[in-house]
Amino acid sequence: MGKQMVMFEKEGFQTKEVKLTKTFNPVTLLNILLGGAIGIGIDAATGSLTKYSPKSYTVDLESK
Repeated sequence: MGKQMVMFEKEGFQTKEVKLTKTFNPVTLLNILLGGAIGIGIDAATGSLTKYSPKSYTVDLESK
C-alpha cells in the first residue's frame, strides 16, 4: 500500500505536504459474517478493508 500524500499550496505561503492515514474499516467485519470469503475478497480487491481517518484535515500554512 503506497503512501497517500496531499500537497497544499497558496501564493505567498510555504507549501505543506500531509500524509493521509488509514484505519481498519469495521464494516469489513459485517462483510466477513454475511459474505464469508467472497465478502472479504471483494473488500480486499476494492480497498475497502481500510478507510481514511480522519475524514477532514486542518492545515495551517506559514507565510513566506
